[in-house]
Amino acid sequence: MTDAPLPLSWDAFALRIDLDHAERIANRELERRDLPARDIALTGEGPSITATATVEWQVLAGRVAIDLCDLRLGKRHFGCRIAAVRGPLGLPLPVDLVGSMAQRFGRGIVRYDPEVNVLLVDLRTILPAGVDLALTEVRVEGRSLVLELAGGGIDASCIADLLART
Repeated sequence: MTDAPLPLSWDAFALRIDLDHAERIANRELERRDLPARDIALTGEGPSITATATVEWQVLAGRVAIDLCDLRLGKRHFGCRIAAVRGPLGLPLPVDLVGSMAQRFGRGIVRYDPEVNVLLVDLRTILPAGVDLALTEVRVEGRSLVLELAGGGIDASCIADLLART
């Protein structure tokens, strides 16, 4: 018998994220990083989520709403499609504008594909190698974001690395 840690795995389960708490964390991070957005609010129903924030551009500031859908997680990357963007007074804004700004301010971990309006966030600096994590469904229920996680696991080398850090 070896004393190497055994791999850890799980069956599918749901993770519920309180949107009020997520807003507080997002606003704290926006302020800490000195980004041109503030006062983020998260709403939604079913498989879509809307992020609304006050965005400052030079001397102008206004509320912008971004509708996101098709949220995915796999291979240590998070992706979603930008369905629509609305500016002050609900006027439609070009989706490419938000995508290119996200890529610009994403500090090298955000990519935007304008052909399909998809944002892709590289989570490899957050999720260590050896983590197998994927979503089967994302939906908003009241003030909760429900992530239906697929079966997954963590390999033995990742567990050993995590234990070595403690």
